[in-house]
Amino acid sequence: MLRTPAGLSVYLKRLGTLPLSTGVRKTSLAGRQQSVVKNSSHATLIKPILGPDALSISNHSSVSGKLEALQRPPVIIGIDPDSNGALAVIEVQSYPQPGAQVIEDVVVRLHDNPCEVLQATKQRKRRQADSTAIASIVRSLAAERCSSDSQDARVVLEMPQPNRLNGKWSWYACGHSFGVWHGALTSQGFKVETVTSRAWKIDLQLNGKGKEGSRLLAIRLFPTAADLLKRKKDHGRAEAMLIAAWALGLRIQPDSGDVTVVPPVETQEASLDDLLSEEDADDTDTVDS
Repeated sequence: MLRTPAGLSVYLKRLGTLPLSTGVRKTSLAGRQQSVVKNSSHATLIKPILGPDALSISNHSSVSGKLEALQRPPVIIGIDPDSNGALAVIEVQSYPQPGAQVIEDVVVRLHDNPCEVLQATKQRKRRQADSTAIASIVRSLAAERCSSDSQDARVVLEMPQPNRLNGKWSWYACGHSFGVWHGALTSQGFKVETVTSRAWKIDLQLNGKGKEGSRLLAIRLFPTAADLLKRKKDHGRAEAMLIAAWALGLRIQPDSGDVTVVPPVETQEASLDDLLSEEDADDTDTVDS
């Protein structure tokens, strides 16, 4: 189980000892010196000096140090398995109320999807999920879960939907990345739920708004994490956070744009028919080829 940190020292201790990695293989930053930067909104950004190994942002406006008895799990893990995606861990202190415009009292940790570069041909290189680095990330999450007496984490993994017009490599890379994440998580005892991109984007009113729409909504809902989403290419981080927010029960009203909170419903495994019926949907996620 995952532990909700009680202070900055816990974050530094945790991040300094976990063998996490991001980007291409051989970029592990475990044990290296960390730098701490505080911004004006009282959020704490913990970022490795030599790269974004595990990025954390927290809002401590009213953290009591203990979680109240909640019907929903206090830890949500959302994963966008795209090659430019990420894993987002949201540790809940208090649940947002209907009508809230931002998600407060949460700790957000991000892990960019690690990829390795393959020499496909003499002239062309390809990126695919780094299974070794992903397994390391998942093992560290499992170790946290086992060393804690908090409630279990809810894991929601996006089911990729490659466009039928994409090339063979895109189809392969989508399935490979999804399979690596799913296998690594289940091998460590996590119960994995899946959701198609179309399903959660409809609930958050994002269909047709592209990657930039996802990034802007994540900044709106998680204002203290804005520094981690300031680049346009950070859309993968944003979508991982939004998948976790969707799993938390957040929905956007189509007319007013207001935030509502619904009781969590366990997702059903997406079937092949589900994927084929949605492959022509607008804003279909793809993996870079």
